[in-house]
Amino acid sequence: MISGNSNPASDGIAAAMMFGDRSDLDADLKQSFANIGAAHILAISGTHFTILFGMLYYLLTFWGNSRRAKILRHGLMLPLIWGFAFMTGFSPSVFRAALMMSLWAVGDAFSFRSLTLNTVAAAAFLMLLYEPFYLFDVGFQLSFLAVISIVVVNPHFVKLYQSQNPLLRYVWELCCVSVAAQIGVLPLTVYYFHQFPVLFLATNILLLPLSSVLIGLIPATLLMVALVGNFPPVVLPLNWCLDAFIAVTRALDTYSFHNINGIFISAWEMAAWSAAIALFLYIFIKRCRN
Repeated sequence: MISGNSNPASDGIAAAMMFGDRSDLDADLKQSFANIGAAHILAISGTHFTILFGMLYYLLTFWGNSRRAKILRHGLMLPLIWGFAFMTGFSPSVFRAALMMSLWAVGDAFSFRSLTLNTVAAAAFLMLLYEPFYLFDVGFQLSFLAVISIVVVNPHFVKLYQSQNPLLRYVWELCCVSVAAQIGVLPLTVYYFHQFPVLFLATNILLLPLSSVLIGLIPATLLMVALVGNFPPVVLPLNWCLDAFIAVTRALDTYSFHNINGIFISAWEMAAWSAAIALFLYIFIKRCRN
C-alpha cells in the first residue's frame, strides 16, 4: 500500500495523484470528485510538475543563481521531470505540463521571460507536430484554454485586490487562478459535459492546497519508507492529509446543488458563447490597463 494506510480509499487517492493509476480508486469517491468538478485534481497535470519541480529546485539552490548554476540545475532536473512524465503514462496533459516546464526552465536558465502566450503557443505547436490528433483531444483543448486564460486574465484579476496579509493574499490569488481557468474552459466544459460545477471555487480553495501538500508528501514519504521502513510515525502525516482530503471531498458532495446538469448547447452556441466571453475579457483587460 502506497500510503501505509489500512483505508483502501486513501491508497487509491495516493496512487492516482502520484502515478496516475486510478484502477484502485474507490468508485463512490471517484464519482464524488466528478460531482463537485474536482476530477482534474486527481489527474497528473501542471500542478504536479510545478510542485515536484519546485521541490527539486529548492534542494539544488545551494548551487547558487549564476547562469552556469541554473543551466546545471535544470540540466539535472529536466531528465527527472521527463522520466516522471513517461512513468505516469505520457497523456496529453502530462506531455503539455512537461513541455511547458521545459520551456520555462530554458527561459529561467537564460534569464528571459518564459511564461507567456509565446510559451503556450510553442508548447501547443510542438505537441501537434508530435501528434496532430491531439487537436481533437478534449484534455488537450481544456488544458490549453485554461493555461491561456490564466496567463492572459489572471494578472489583471490579482491586481483588483492587494493585501499585506499572506493568508488573504494566498486565498485571493488562488481564487483568481480558479476563476480565470474556469472562464477559459466554461463554454467547452458545458458543450462536452453538459454541466456547470457550481462549487468549483470552494472545491479549489479547499482541495488544491491539500492536493499540493499531498503531491509533495507522497514522494517524501515513499523515500522515508525506503530509507527507514514503514513505521507509523513516518506515514502518519500522509495518512492525516489523505483522510482530510477525502473528508472534504465527501462533505462537498453532500450538497445537492454542486452541479447544474442538463445544459445542452450546439457547437455554434458554444462558439458564440466563447466569442462573448472573449469580448468581455478584452474590454475588462483594456480598462485595467488604462
